[in-house]
Amino acid sequence: EHHFTFDEAAAFMIQHYGEFSPKMAALAQHAFEHRWIEAEDRAGKAPGGWMESAPETHESRIFMTFTGSPNDVSTLAHELGHAFHSSVMADLPNLRQDYAMNVAETASTFGELIVADANVQAAKTNAEKITLLNAKLDNPLA
Repeated sequence: EHHFTFDEAAAFMIQHYGEFSPKMAALAQHAFEHRWIEAEDRAGKAPGGWMESAPETHESRIFMTFTGSPNDVSTLAHELGHAFHSSVMADLPNLRQDYAMNVAETASTFGELIVADANVQAAKTNAEKITLLNAKLDNPLA
């Protein structure tokens, strides 16, 4: 299984988001450049990820533990999908920015799947491809 540095994951995500939407890629680029993502892997820090938006500043923050696994790249893509959704809604009145959980998970799962598809395509062996396909099927269910 391929492991990514944080910078490799950022470049991979921006590239593949950009193949779908230049706006999505630009938001991801902005998030990386402006350090919206706290991803240090340190003792006692929980796995997984969380995104929080700040409508007043039109910014988001992502908190996650990044170890370099393809699953962590998917988690980061998922959380950046949430950030993109928030950015699209940023100019709406505050009362129109509230939405149900199923809507919240749409953009994030889509962002995750863009990167998951790219990871499967980049797999070097059949064993790696099977592992990535299994993760692609498991992650949205989680």
